[in-house]
Formats: sequence, C-alpha cells, structure tokens
Amino acid sequence: MNAYIISLLDSPRTKPAFQRLSAAFPDFHWLISPGVRLEPQRVTYEDMQELECYWNWEKVHNGYPVRAVGCRLAGLQALTLGVQNARVNDQDFFAVFEDDAVPVADAAARLGRLLESGDGDWDCLWLDETQLRAAKGEDGRLYGARLTTGYVIRTCYAEDILPRLAQASCELDVWLEREMKSGRKFYSDQIVYQETGVSEINGSMRWSGRANSRSSFRGS
Repeated sequence: MNAYIISLLDSPRTKPAFQRLSAAFPDFHWLISPGVRLEPQRVTYEDMQELECYWNWEKVHNGYPVRAVGCRLAGLQALTLGVQNARVNDQDFFAVFEDDAVPVADAAARLGRLLESGDGDWDCLWLDETQLRAAKGEDGRLYGARLTTGYVIRTCYAEDILPRLAQASCELDVWLEREMKSGRKFYSDQIVYQETGVSEINGSMRWSGRANSRSSFRGS
C-alpha cells in the first residue's frame, strides 16, 4: 500500500523517520507529504474556534493555535494526496504517519493482524494506542483515542470525510476521535508510538522552516 510521512520541508526529522518506518514496513510504497507551517497572521478565528486550548492561556500565547491548525491542514493534505493516488492506482486503503512515529519491534506482523479486524470490515485502523480515551467494544472496536501518529484509512472513507474535515476548526485528533463515535468502524493496536520530545504541535522542537499557504487545503 502507499504510505505517507507528514514532515515539514527541510525538517531534520524527515530522513530518520523514513529510515525507521521503511525498515519496519518494507512492503509499503513510501511518499513524503510536506507538512504545513503557518504564519500567525494567516490563522483566523474561524480556523481555530474549537481548539481545546481556549481555556489554557499558556498554550494560546505560546503559539499552540497556529501549530494545531498547521497540523490539521497537514493531515488534510496527506489524506487528499492519499485519495488522489489511491484512485489512480485502484487501492482500497493507504497509511499516514507523522514524522515522530516510531514503530514497535513487530510492527509489520501486528499490522498484518490488524488488517483482518472485523473480518476486514473497517474504515480506519489506529496505530497508536498511547492515549486511549474510551474502553474498546467487546468486538475490539475503538471509540475514543488521540494521537494521529499513524493510521491506515479506507480510501472511500477518506474521500467521504475530506469535505467535512476541510471545514473543521478543532485539532485533527479531536476531529477523528469524534468520528470514532459516529458509527464508523475504527480498530486499533499499538504499532507505532510518538517519539519523545519532538512534538511539533506542542512546540517542543523549534527550528526555522518554510511557510506553506493554507489556502489550497480549505474546502470549497
């Protein structure tokens, strides 16, 4: 399947992420989906009115809203690219990873088993269970989790959510957690985890990168 690594242009994280993920999943066709870095003046209230940081003034003032919107738009961009390529190549699903994703030792075997969840009847497979926020159903269904470190998504489902996600004003992981409770079929396993100390959205790793325009990724 195609697999996309979201990584900002010129990021020192891109190459290490590619090396460890491609080694863990050698059968994937790997592509880089350029991350989105925004200038503060490009982010409007409509872009971020539902962000969870609004009751945390420290986050508001340390630039979290801009990074959160950038991460959401980067996820939207990766899904858009994934759908476009999957349709051209007649692929039923594709994978998306952030560049801080670290695979567990038996990641490929775990994913092989996860692909059979629900007898293969699923919309999205969540690959990082670090922040489970609700108990799984008796059938293994996932009803609440954060961290979009890695996931596999059905092409038709990704195509369905793109217009709605393009109009979102909350964090990407918040939006997808809501989808888990909407009746869509999410399953999960601990296949990757987030590398410690390099979270882009929390600003724990700062460096000078290029700014990308957000206008191309807004819904029509």
